[in-house]
Amino acid sequence: MLRKGVNGVCGGGGGGGVGLTCRLDVMELLEKRVKSRFSHRHINLYPVESNEIDPDVIEKSPLETFLNIFIQLLSMPLELSRTPQTPKKKGRKKSIALMESLDSETDGFSVPKKVLEKCKMDLAQFSELDRSFLEDWNSHIIALSEDQKVVDVIEKFCYYTLNEQIFRDVLFQIVSKLCQTKPYIDASDICSAIDNSVAPEHRVKLLQSLSILELSLVIAMKHGLDIFDGQPMNFEMVLHRYTKFANTNSSTQAVPRPVILKAFEHLQALEVIMPVKGTDSIYSGTETTASRVQKEYQFFMLAVPISDVDEAVKGFKALPTEISHWYSNSVF
Repeated sequence: MLRKGVNGVCGGGGGGGVGLTCRLDVMELLEKRVKSRFSHRHINLYPVESNEIDPDVIEKSPLETFLNIFIQLLSMPLELSRTPQTPKKKGRKKSIALMESLDSETDGFSVPKKVLEKCKMDLAQFSELDRSFLEDWNSHIIALSEDQKVVDVIEKFCYYTLNEQIFRDVLFQIVSKLCQTKPYIDASDICSAIDNSVAPEHRVKLLQSLSILELSLVIAMKHGLDIFDGQPMNFEMVLHRYTKFANTNSSTQAVPRPVILKAFEHLQALEVIMPVKGTDSIYSGTETTASRVQKEYQFFMLAVPISDVDEAVKGFKALPTEISHWYSNSVF
């Protein structure tokens, strides 16, 4: 009925519709014949940060909320230590003020005493901690929360999920890897932990949302990387491998070169492939010979792990048999 209504309004000229819902499982509620008739790409929107009922009340954004959780869970209350307080160092006024506010909000322990007692832990052992180390640790956590890499990766986490328990699990994985030889957390540790926890599933879904042509280009590039020992490839090289495959399969429909180039550019826009540094004017501050290279000859690398491509191909619905066979058995 909706399609007939749209066709009636457009006079048979075609049209499109955008669905809006708060249900995250809406795709699972649709019939198969309905799923095959529209794009499966989603645009996730956050609610407005201002309170419509009371405009004076400003709600925190998910990023601000998770940054606060990051600081509170990883900061160590200074009351744990009984050693004398060390003089405050210059240049840390902001960090010290924030630490003092955190200490005033906590009840002495980030973990409730009941939990520690249930785990049969002796609270007296915490008094042996060096206060100067706790102050340095808290300053380190504050510095991490202000690091742009950490802010970006936590913001990416918020794009994927707002589940606080998953975020707590990520922080637990990071802290559990600390030792005497590595007593502090690096920004790279946080980035890799979040990517391993939430990003793989979404990368696979992104690959599965590609068109057959776009996925074929990814497969062609994957085979090319295998043949050339991981060396970057340009569009002409990928096109050569795809054309060679298409010519050996009579069932594969011929696709014009401009359409294939557009599909290749779409892969770049989705960051499935990334240009090698120095071959794209976007990534180069000055105009060089490399930056003036035609887009067909710019070199690219796959930006997604091969394991994600494997999983995406295995779970790709309605994938032609010859493409599946090409990926798993043959290198044309």
